[in-house]
Amino acid sequence: MRARRPRPGEPADVARSAVPLALIVLAAAVLWYAPIATYLLVVSAWSRRNAFLWAVLPPVILSVIERVAFGTRYITDFLLYRLGGIWFDLVSSFHINGTGSSPFWKQSTFPSVFDLISFRDLFMNVDLWLGLIVAAAFVYGAIRMRHYRDDT
Repeated sequence: MRARRPRPGEPADVARSAVPLALIVLAAAVLWYAPIATYLLVVSAWSRRNAFLWAVLPPVILSVIERVAFGTRYITDFLLYRLGGIWFDLVSSFHINGTGSSPFWKQSTFPSVFDLISFRDLFMNVDLWLGLIVAAAFVYGAIRMRHYRDDT
């Protein structure tokens, strides 16, 4: 007797599609956080001591100075967006094709996980690609700093 194949939307179908979903989300997260990782690489190449302080203090000091001097939060909002923006974009891209205003968890059958997330919107985010350009520049800068650094 052959086991029946799960219908789309059944829990077995959702569990089977979780691994490809996790791999795609992992790839998006790696691309999104590349500028932060390469910023830390540049700071570690530049600073001789206390790399952690040199990595953390400039953004914090810039945020405080902006808040005190101008009363705005542009730098803080930008940093918070870069630290958590991929997850906000992923959650905000949830949609149900062809259903009304009823959220997917209140429906009688669960749609496929791949129907819930718009990967096109996720990977076509301009901030993701601009961040990769900045990450490439940071890698180039770190290589140049380490190559021409004289530690004598």
